[in-house]
Amino acid sequence: MKIDAYNAVAFLKREAVMPIYLLAGPGDFPYEGLLRMIASRVISSDAGLKDIKSLDLSVSGLADALDEASTLSLFGGGQVLLLRSPQAVSDADIKLLKQYLECPDPATVIVILFTYDREEEQGGRTPALRAALARLVEERGVYINLTFASGKKYGHDAQETERLLRLIGERGRRADKRFSRSAAQMLIDMAGGSAGLLFSEADKAIAYVGAKEEIKPADIVAIGCYNAEADIFEMIDGLGQGKRAQALKIFSRLWEMLTIPDSGKAIYIVTMLARHFRFLLQGAALKGEEKGRFLPEDKKISLAAQHPFVQRKITLQAAHYGLQRAAQALVKLHQLDRDLKSGTVIDERSSVELLLVSLQSE
Repeated sequence: MKIDAYNAVAFLKREAVMPIYLLAGPGDFPYEGLLRMIASRVISSDAGLKDIKSLDLSVSGLADALDEASTLSLFGGGQVLLLRSPQAVSDADIKLLKQYLECPDPATVIVILFTYDREEEQGGRTPALRAALARLVEERGVYINLTFASGKKYGHDAQETERLLRLIGERGRRADKRFSRSAAQMLIDMAGGSAGLLFSEADKAIAYVGAKEEIKPADIVAIGCYNAEADIFEMIDGLGQGKRAQALKIFSRLWEMLTIPDSGKAIYIVTMLARHFRFLLQGAALKGEEKGRFLPEDKKISLAAQHPFVQRKITLQAAHYGLQRAAQALVKLHQLDRDLKSGTVIDERSSVELLLVSLQSE
């Protein structure tokens, strides 16, 4: 099976674990999040990059790597074996891999990582990945294509590409947003030939950037690999409905998927939650006589400037939480934010989890 970056996260969340994966794309793509998802499903829910065994095929060779794959499970539990430099694989190696995949170790998942410099891609000098290896992984596992190649790859000529760029620009302007040309081009490349998918992903990008006016390539990469804001919405929905376990599961997934250092994850998530509850506070205040009382002007975020999807979700959640509970939640979030930044919190992850439990709506 072959999938692209936009479908990778959803696929890894819901589909059965496969014996082999191939991740191919530029080296600056945040593939660590995908590796964490695989590790969490194969090894344990709290597994991360540190639990993945990594081998360089240009040094150890595929035969040695397959020996590792066959013996790792003797230590018990699931194992993820990450193989780098697959361009060193020979025809004989591919034959060995094919034989292994006839009866793979059930406790081991092989991940092949093929990366290159983005400049090589843009200049048409991308190192060649053996076609036979790609076909084998497609047949027996999952080939995740993270490539940001030219739109011509999908059959768009220069005239059609310019037309799509204009349409994306118009969609952004209707929401008072501006797509940089490189960000819009990236959307076109990753959407393939599907206009529906293209505009759906453009809308996701508009919702993702919040109050920011310009949408850049980094924003497209972020929503392509993982949309943290969507999980924040889902997490608050779970808390609002009294589904504590669901909310904590989403939090765990979000924590593992973030590619920033662990020391910054808690502050990032608390900041996202605080932003969200400022929305809820404003949404709840709009219906009462307390409009403008709880937040100073410099802390307000324009609801009208948000994507319609965001406005609808905020309206529903604000009605459920109410003004008082939203205000109390915001106070707790600001307190934890101060504690995190002062360095007084020992276990940051547990502190955020406890906070989430305290935010559960009654």
